Amino acid sequence: AASPAVVAADLLAQAEHDPQALPALVSTSEAFVDQVQAELARQLDVLPTAEVAREACKNGYAVVVSGVEEAIEISDRLAPEHLEVHMADADKIAARCKHYGGIFIGHAAAEVLGDYGAGPNHTLPTGGTARSTGGLSVFTFLRVRTWLHLTHATTAEGLVRDAHRLAKLEGLEGHANAAALRLREDGAPGDEGNGKAPGLSTGPLSMSVVPPLSVAAGNAGGEGNMLLALPKKGRLAEECMKFVEAAGLKYHRKDRLDVAPCSNLPITLVFLPAKDIASFVGMGNVDLGITGQDMVAEAGCTVRTELELGIGKCALSLQVPEQEKHKCAADFAGGRIATSFPNLTGQFFAPLDAAKGVKTEINTISGSVEAAVGLGLADAVVDLVETGTTMRAAGLRVCEDVMKTQAVLISNPHTTHSALVRKICQRFEGYLTSTKYALMSYNIPRTLLAEAVLITPGKRSPTVQALEEESWVAVSVMVENKTASDVMDKLKDLGATDILLVSISNCRS
Repeated sequence: AASPAVVAADLLAQAEHDPQALPALVSTSEAFVDQVQAELARQLDVLPTAEVAREACKNGYAVVVSGVEEAIEISDRLAPEHLEVHMADADKIAARCKHYGGIFIGHAAAEVLGDYGAGPNHTLPTGGTARSTGGLSVFTFLRVRTWLHLTHATTAEGLVRDAHRLAKLEGLEGHANAAALRLREDGAPGDEGNGKAPGLSTGPLSMSVVPPLSVAAGNAGGEGNMLLALPKKGRLAEECMKFVEAAGLKYHRKDRLDVAPCSNLPITLVFLPAKDIASFVGMGNVDLGITGQDMVAEAGCTVRTELELGIGKCALSLQVPEQEKHKCAADFAGGRIATSFPNLTGQFFAPLDAAKGVKTEINTISGSVEAAVGLGLADAVVDLVETGTTMRAAGLRVCEDVMKTQAVLISNPHTTHSALVRKICQRFEGYLTSTKYALMSYNIPRTLLAEAVLITPGKRSPTVQALEEESWVAVSVMVENKTASDVMDKLKDLGATDILLVSISNCRS
């Protein structure tokens, strides 16, 4: 078992470095945290460097988690410079941790041994940068060089066409022109009378909507397709693919390519960062897309919200240090705010700034926003909160919500594919309904039908059919999944029989 005295000593060994140090403890036991707190107080009383260590401990925090999985998740999000594992099966747990500068496994592996010569390098990434880099080593001084040699562009025509298409999607007309010219200069058969490579446009550069272009030679139905933008990674991307599958879109996505034409409908899927989708839809580069309401509001572009999808629900919130949770949002006006949403944050603080006659300093950070306060970069942050685990691990609390958000299906108001947009909306809405409802059927005496309908009013109304036995009827009705068990109990108590509940894989409202 972990020793409270040893854990406290290791925390103080880090705290005495600097008043800005950030010692942190993640534990599955609140009682153990209390024991460590008591040890910290005892050891600080006799520690010669207590003045510095005590200040650093004010920056630190302890997090009580429900289990090992959550502990690993928090550790990976923090990406600490030093990570000690004081648990049973420390080797197995350490092997599952991904982001850290140096890891010290087991009760005996003191971090101080790494400081003074145990062997592993001790020039390590700080400030959460262990998510993307490792410690100093000989590899730091090696230089990687890459090359590409292509003798004839026509031998890689598919690659050239893909590059042209992706450049068009990004609005980089110069890139697209450079790709198109390769095939023309390489002697590919041209368009009638002008010598251009078929399907590849060159000439004056413009930032126009993406013109019709086959994504790759031989692809069925790529030209003139409606473009549907989807998040390319993350949990939202996984949820979005459920909608795509339920909508019956058949596609093949080539390795390392973010464009995939559908084989059964004139639709091409385009996989983009979620934060860029609203802008692409608003500018008309793509016709339809899935992204968060927060992303749409931050982009400030004109799009039509077709459907709220009920996934990715969270809040964009002003988060403040735990010790300042009694303050209101106005108290942070004029301070330093870190965020990935500078436009929404600016709009939120504008009236507060005007009331106080101050100007809030908004610093844009692309990731790990919650670490900004602990690192001394900001007084508070504006960031998304779903479960709050990461926020609490960073010693922050919600002060006020800027907005509630969820994933939405959006379209360009001027799309030329209105019929396809309606079709996809209808299919997505049908899938949404199927996730919320189940189909219930039961038999009930005709004399009790009115009471049964009060229990099962259905999405619109129940379907009632006569049975051979004239005094009985059969009822089919949609019921919400979350209430289905209670509804079955009530029907049984009323006198219904043969009550069946069937899941719905898809439907049309």
